Amino acid sequence: PKEVKKRLALELTARYHSQEEAARAETNFERVFQKHGLPDDLQELVLPVGEGIWLPKLLVDAGLVTGTGEARRLIKQQAVTVDAEKIYSDDHTVPATGEILIKVGKRRFCKVRFV
Repeated sequence: PKEVKKRLALELTARYHSQEEAARAETNFERVFQKHGLPDDLQELVLPVGEGIWLPKLLVDAGLVTGTGEARRLIKQQAVTVDAEKIYSDDHTVPATGEILIKVGKRRFCKVRFV
């Protein structure tokens, strides 16, 4: 059944877009959801270096959530990772130096660079 679904998705995507875009979407899907890699269109946010930033506010600034309430709820549900490390506290502060990768749920990613 899995292979049939993959072929159907490829066929429908190719019908409405192109064969190349359908193949690219298939490889992106396999990389992100089957091999737990990063997507092609990884969102990037550049912020100034500072003391540190409260994680729920950073999630809102990155556009990964609509508000800090949603961010706190997702953190409590253990759906947020920073550099592949689950965050358990909604009071978490991210050091504002270097580069970090934030993942919210299975589908939302953002690379944050502090310059």
